[in-house]
Amino acid sequence: VRAALDVTDAAAVDRLIGENAAGDAPLRGIVHGAAVIEDAFVSQLDAGKIDRVLRPKIAGGWNLHVAVVEHDIPLDFFVNFSSIAQVIGSSGQANYTAANSVLNAIATYRRGRNLAGSSTAWGMIAGSGFVARSEAITNYLDSVGIKPVQDSEAAAALSYLL
Repeated sequence: VRAALDVTDAAAVDRLIGENAAGDAPLRGIVHGAAVIEDAFVSQLDAGKIDRVLRPKIAGGWNLHVAVVEHDIPLDFFVNFSSIAQVIGSSGQANYTAANSVLNAIATYRRGRNLAGSSTAWGMIAGSGFVARSEAITNYLDSVGIKPVQDSEAAAALSYLL
């Protein structure tokens, strides 16, 4: 089942997971890729900018975790899409970096309880995604030696995680 929903809405997440748990084909895994990017220097961040970036990743990841645990669904995979920004830091992305750090922590938390959990810090994927569309970010990553990953390489990495 592939579904798009507001993962910050715990009731909606629980309803979707519950419906799939009761279905004929069992839910085998989750790939959580929600993201909002709203860059600003720390001095320019306000509660709204922080909330809009953190909620989809943090509340979304946690809501998905809680729903599968409460419905007692043994997943084969629970993959969070994090970002290389969390690894190397990125000017103007304190809120985004923090959100990705928590996604990594959710995966670690799950593994500590013998549940499926992984988090991949995606970098730039050639020809797709927000980073690839931003010449400034592309130039910055190139200047620090980070090259884009080809679509086929990203697909292979995701297959490995699953």
